[in-house]
Amino acid sequence: MMIADMRTERSSFPLPTQEECAAKRARTQVESMEFSLDADSPINSPVLPCSHDFYFSHCQQSYRMNSSPRGLALVISNVTFDSRAAPDLDQRKGGEVDDEVLRKVFTELDYHVSVHRDLAAQDMRTCIENFCRRPEHRTVDSCVVCLLSHGVEGAIYGTDGQLIQLDWVFEAFDNAHCPLLQNKPKMFFIQACRGGSMMDVTSCYNMPVPS
Repeated sequence: MMIADMRTERSSFPLPTQEECAAKRARTQVESMEFSLDADSPINSPVLPCSHDFYFSHCQQSYRMNSSPRGLALVISNVTFDSRAAPDLDQRKGGEVDDEVLRKVFTELDYHVSVHRDLAAQDMRTCIENFCRRPEHRTVDSCVVCLLSHGVEGAIYGTDGQLIQLDWVFEAFDNAHCPLLQNKPKMFFIQACRGGSMMDVTSCYNMPVPS
């Protein structure tokens, strides 16, 4: 299944997909359209348009995306970690720019976006559970969840050094726990360092839709 966007008059947006454990490297000329790590600089986030020809050739394979807003988007970005509880987890330099870019991109895509920064593991669980229960899910066509932090294979850290399993996150949005999103696409973007090595782990996970 795919989600088509019929918006026009917009240019491409080269969304960065790589999280680095150390300070981020300098951008090359090829990446000049990406974003400065200077939080005082303006952040532009044009969205790649979908042509009418593309839409009409794929619309039978697409989810319905007619609601306005298109859905709710949750962004949890852990930038600064508790030096006592999690001494091995360094500050994610540039992380505050990443969550601001996500906020602007999904706002431009007509999502209602809520951003939460620097949450301990239990606070992350509570935030996700509250998001799942929001009654607005009934009248929208999709939802987005973005988690940015340090992590390990299959899990992501709160600022207190405690882990949240990604399987728990996905299950929180299944039909039993979040019935208002049944038969609607749920998109998950996970950006984290895993197991001490730098890897591109931004991913999109669609919950299966029952027939």
